[in-house]
Amino acid sequence: MYETTAGEVRRLCQGLSVRQWNVPLGVVLTEDEPAYPGYDEKLWSQLPRPEPTGLVAALSGLRAYNTALLRHTPRGLWQRWGTHGEQGRDQFGLMIAKIAGHDLAHLNQLARTVAVAARQDDSTEANGSGR
Repeated sequence: MYETTAGEVRRLCQGLSVRQWNVPLGVVLTEDEPAYPGYDEKLWSQLPRPEPTGLVAALSGLRAYNTALLRHTPRGLWQRWGTHGEQGRDQFGLMIAKIAGHDLAHLNQLARTVAVAARQDDSTEANGSGR
């Protein structure tokens, strides 16, 4: 039970932290209408990653970096364009909206996973089973 939940939490956190948007964002901000490749998400999910505490630290660091980038990027640069190898042409501002939507979906999944684990834990304690 807990191993499955822990694995799900790790997977969801990885989805939040390593979508690898930093490179496309940087390329779109620094080059004129660049093209950048997509990647195989299933293969990406199988690559080595930090343990949960390291993953949380990585997520926090990326969030701090991206928040600073967005706060200090002049609004005029939000109109820049790039072309994703699979999704086609995107404007920087639209890329940010897609990232936010993706992250909200993962946060929603994470909240549901934690709620299920908490209910299971409460049920186990109520039955006197303990851990």
